[in-house]
Amino acid sequence: MEPSLQMDALLAQQLLQHASQYSGDLIAPNAVVSWLPEVSSAKWVDSRRFAQLADQLSAYNGLQSMVSAGDGLACGDWPTGKVLAHAPNLAAGLQSAFALAAWLPPSAWLCLGEQHDLSIHISPRASESVQLLAISWLASACCNALGSAQGVTLISPPQWHRWLQPLQPVLRDGEQLQLYISSHAAHTGLSNHCHNSYSTRQRACRREQQKLVQHIEFYQQLKQAIQDQLHIRPVNQAYLARLFNTNVRNLQRRLQTLGTNYQTLLDEARRSLAMTLLADASLPLYEISFRIGYTEPSAFYKAFRRWTGMTPGAYRRRYHSQVKHSTVMPYRIG
Repeated sequence: MEPSLQMDALLAQQLLQHASQYSGDLIAPNAVVSWLPEVSSAKWVDSRRFAQLADQLSAYNGLQSMVSAGDGLACGDWPTGKVLAHAPNLAAGLQSAFALAAWLPPSAWLCLGEQHDLSIHISPRASESVQLLAISWLASACCNALGSAQGVTLISPPQWHRWLQPLQPVLRDGEQLQLYISSHAAHTGLSNHCHNSYSTRQRACRREQQKLVQHIEFYQQLKQAIQDQLHIRPVNQAYLARLFNTNVRNLQRRLQTLGTNYQTLLDEARRSLAMTLLADASLPLYEISFRIGYTEPSAFYKAFRRWTGMTPGAYRRRYHSQVKHSTVMPYRIG
């Protein structure tokens, strides 16, 4: 899977550990045992993979477990929690924390109100498990930093109140999940504020984020190099390593840091290039198959169905149907 928003793999490890404790099992449920090697070897995990993990754990332990997990993650020794704890006030702390997306739950964003109040929104597009995990995580983190829930209101659809009841903030009915923080609560000085610690935490997190950006840029360069060479010669790890003046072991290590591997990178490069080529209705499918590195069209058809759930021909027809009726965005899967 191509990196999008990345999260610290330690968060996924903590989520797995919480699932084991919550269910009373010594290990994570069988459905997610395969996650253990992935999150133990990677420094970063794609946020979409983290969301999949939350969904699987929720299916095993129930939605209540996500609220408990979010509360537990808020109490963990994470960079965002430290930034919040040592900030001069919650407004400053949250703005700094939301700049450190690798240590925040997915699907959340911060809004600053005209009256200097704050609201944290959770995307309704996310699954129920991810929404509950995110809102409980952030609600508990804010209350922990403030030392109380005064001035903090949790707005939620009524059907989720029973899950969110254990959290500190007052509950109010609403169509979508939202955490509202009054202007007074947002700008009241925090008792644990320490300017030196706050600045030190911010600098450390920015350094880590810069390393992540460099890894993702390297991934994108590798992907482009594969696409450029696919129809010219067979591409392998040794060739890529030479192209980037490194060795195969270091190439594998850098991909592993992002929670991925060479085969996943190759598939993503082929997938992206295939979708671009399919937009050209004049190109026959057998030629596209060759251009993305397959000697047999049948292998291309099988791979494309695995990537997208449809045949190349069906994707092409759907793409051109979308383009015909819209000039805004091309059709894209994933």
